[in-house]
Amino acid sequence: MTRADFTGADLQYANLENSKLENAYLTNANLSEVNLSGANLKDAFLSKADLSNADLTNADLTNANLYATNLTDANLTDSLFIKADLTEAVLVGANLTNADLSGARMSFSDFSGANLSGANLQNPWPEGSNSHYSNLDYSIFLNANLSNANLTFASLWAADLRGANLTGANLRGANVFEADFTNANLLNADLTDVDLSNAVLKGATMPDGTSAK
Repeated sequence: MTRADFTGADLQYANLENSKLENAYLTNANLSEVNLSGANLKDAFLSKADLSNADLTNADLTNANLYATNLTDANLTDSLFIKADLTEAVLVGANLTNADLSGARMSFSDFSGANLSGANLQNPWPEGSNSHYSNLDYSIFLNANLSNANLTFASLWAADLRGANLTGANLRGANVFEADFTNANLLNADLTDVDLSNAVLKGATMPDGTSAK
């Protein structure tokens, strides 16, 4: 089904496990509670689609367009979102354990309550100003689980990380200008080359276990 056109289609509850949907058009489609585990969705167009409660375990969404897509409570364990566009996407309560989001665009997205334990959110272009390829600017991680996540060189400009669990996370070289870490847990996190001077750290647990004031 490569380049298949399902624009606006109602596919709720469909079983599309291991399906080949590379370059498929799924814009505005209803894919809630769909089984897309192991699916190939490389370069697919999923903007504004409803993927709430969908199963995308081990799915490949490399370079996919997920602008303003609803992924609330979706299972995205071990999925690939490399260089995908998740701008303004809603991932509230989603399970992104060990997902690879390296190089993805995620500004203004909402990860409130999401589980990103072990996820890779690394910016693979730390030298240039390619933050439009990989950033989390203004994104919301309220009470999210980011333990052991890889956020190397990530751009978290004005991101909301209040109450987030960042224990053991790698934030080496990350941009956290005006990011809010109120009551966040940064125990054993790697903050090498991170400038915290303009970040909000009230009540946060620092890497050494001390509490910020």
